[in-house]
Amino acid sequence: MAGRGTDIILGGNPKMLAKEIVEDNVLPFLSHDTPDVETEGESTSHKGLSKIKLGPSSLALLAKAAIMAKYVHKSESNEWSFQKAKSAVMESIEMSNTIGLEKLQERVAEVTEMYPLCDAIALAYATVLKDCEIHCFDEGAEVKTL
Repeated sequence: MAGRGTDIILGGNPKMLAKEIVEDNVLPFLSHDTPDVETEGESTSHKGLSKIKLGPSSLALLAKAAIMAKYVHKSESNEWSFQKAKSAVMESIEMSNTIGLEKLQERVAEVTEMYPLCDAIALAYATVLKDCEIHCFDEGAEVKTL
């Protein structure tokens, strides 16, 4: 199994980092269930990885997604299970990978009768992913100079 340095030299895993950041910021607002660490694993915030610097756009979109998640959670009559919440986040990430940033921005900007939770999460993921790609590139360059 490759160590942290090898993983970084090979390009890191920005998709995993972005997914963990989005989950850490959105899941607590969708479900009050606690994840089973044995089946779900520890989140990035508990693994001791270096702190990833997110840009203002990413932070704002994460906050918007978290607020929408909180609204959805409060407006739903039944509480979401952790698995349902995680599934919604995963669907949003998949949508982000297929639709593209510009289309997501259009969809979130549209005024609709339904709250665009999945669109907001997908857009947040797309911007966080860009920051994570930069972070992994910088970390790789730093490791290569050592």
